[in-house]
Amino acid sequence: MLLTALILLIVISVFATLAFYASRNVLVGWYCLLATYALGVAFGSQQTVVGSLHLDPSDAVSLILLAAGLIRFSRVMNKPGFFRVVGLCFILVFAFSLIRGMLLFGVVAASNEGRSYIGELLSLLYFATIPTDEGTIKKFVKAYLIFGCVLVGIAILHYLGLNVGSSYEALVDSVGDIDKNRAVPAAAAMAIALCFIFSVGWITHQRSPRFFAYLPVVFGGMVVLLQHRTIWVALLICALSTPFVDRAMAGRLIPIGILAGILAFFMAIWVYGTNSSATEQFEDSSTNLGTWGYRVDTWDGVLFDDDATILSILAGKPVGTPTLHFDAYLGSYVEMPAHSEYIFLYQRVGVFGLTLFLIFLLRPVSLLCTQRFRHSSLLFPSSSSWCLASIAIFVYGVTYNFNANAIPFIGVATALLLSPEHSSNNVAVIRSEQSP
Repeated sequence: MLLTALILLIVISVFATLAFYASRNVLVGWYCLLATYALGVAFGSQQTVVGSLHLDPSDAVSLILLAAGLIRFSRVMNKPGFFRVVGLCFILVFAFSLIRGMLLFGVVAASNEGRSYIGELLSLLYFATIPTDEGTIKKFVKAYLIFGCVLVGIAILHYLGLNVGSSYEALVDSVGDIDKNRAVPAAAAMAIALCFIFSVGWITHQRSPRFFAYLPVVFGGMVVLLQHRTIWVALLICALSTPFVDRAMAGRLIPIGILAGILAFFMAIWVYGTNSSATEQFEDSSTNLGTWGYRVDTWDGVLFDDDATILSILAGKPVGTPTLHFDAYLGSYVEMPAHSEYIFLYQRVGVFGLTLFLIFLLRPVSLLCTQRFRHSSLLFPSSSSWCLASIAIFVYGVTYNFNANAIPFIGVATALLLSPEHSSNNVAVIRSEQSP
């Protein structure tokens, strides 16, 4: 008994120390989050059962950063601001749903599902309070570009036949999609797509080493090869938005798109060969709407649930409540995830919580490319890159839940919009533009 208490005390002390350190060094927390996610993509989940909870390294890092986020957020709660009100209200609504879930289904069941919201909570609590000096933001983006290169490397090693990236095979095999050989899941492909956006912004607006010119081509070609349709749609919408957001980036996109297409063509021949199955796979990825129809059917069942009450509509159902979908083929109800961030949030935090989160999510999109922020040096590599990344993340949420490696960009964008240094820079820029 004494030994158990001593071990528990040591664990709590180590956890508290790491959380305090992470609260003082946000970049270190960011590096650890990306490293553990890349490890999971490469070698699969390394879960360990801790008191009936299934935890892997990314869960441990996320919990530490969540505690660090609570420390950081508590320091700014007394400051006025619309963001603080929105963030605090969302956290209260989520806490209400989580507590109800623990009382109804037990701590373990509610906590296991509660991990699905780590990305949103970290974005609100931890990354939205990041230091907003130019050096920190540059390191933040650089780390993500390195992370994207690692993901591309994992995919290439997988295609070379190494036992890397195989963590995804069990999932695609269960849904009959193993033939596409996508190598990495959609969340990793989304990270590569965000790296594509930021690398294009970098070579357009910043001085960079010569090899940086090849990064957008590599990232773009890999996104095409991985055949995740949602990522294709997200980048297509960003490409169509670019002329209205940043004409200089739009001019870069045409040659980069051509080169990325050529690279994807040769990589597809290398991976799939020259037989007709390769063409059929890409044609199926671009035209098959079966998955979309199935998801819409699931959303319809969630939104028009006969068991809905005023409380569940406004504040959501308790965390841990199963999502049941009627399978016409089986003729019975089966448990099925919502496959949409927004439907997922509606289930757990209701209309009220979903509205709060959408305000948090869409605010950067509406502000980042206004004249007020367009020329800020804090928005590295450019304000347009952050705006397009925010658009891509929003589109991704239509058919997938947010992952903790992408949604933090919304938190950092919010921190940049609220930055005191940013405000002073804006005043200087506006005055210089108004001066004759």
